[in-house]
Amino acid sequence: MIFGPTPLEEARGAILAHTIRLTGKVLKKGTVLDQPAIAALQAGGHGSVIAARMEPGDVPEDEAADRLANALMGPLLARSRASTGRVNLIADAAGLLVVNPVTIDRLNALDESLTVATLASYVPVSAKEMVATIKVIPFSVPGPVLQVAELQARQGSAAGRPALALHPFRPLKVGLVLTELPESRKA
Repeated sequence: MIFGPTPLEEARGAILAHTIRLTGKVLKKGTVLDQPAIAALQAGGHGSVIAARMEPGDVPEDEAADRLANALMGPLLARSRASTGRVNLIADAAGLLVVNPVTIDRLNALDESLTVATLASYVPVSAKEMVATIKVIPFSVPGPVLQVAELQARQGSAAGRPALALHPFRPLKVGLVLTELPESRKA
């Protein structure tokens, strides 16, 4: 990805890095610049914008977040749709979340464009509670980096140590035996 000042003549298809307010129009951060947007910027007196331009092999943020989320999915985990480079993973049932820190640390160390944040390991969670979030920063991930991330996320599962596992609570029958000893009289 090429990120920085971009002359409007070269900005078609670039992704706007900051919201720009024009008379009667607002171009929001993340807008893919088309000819009408460029014309509006020119009419507003702009000659260039700060933008991101994809390079061959770059994967757009929503697609990248979606693919990594799919690689991290496991039983009893649901997910949100990808939006602004983010996918949230959500518990489908109440249970105990177990996080494989080695896999999560490897994913986070792989490239600055990918981040996986989770709740702490061995924490009880409720159904519908967010347990992790995947975020792509800022607008794309290099394709080879994403491929390695997907492979790392899946390798733990294949070895029996998934990055995220939810162990559901299960009802158990319990009994209570209450004994009163002569020494423990009421005071």
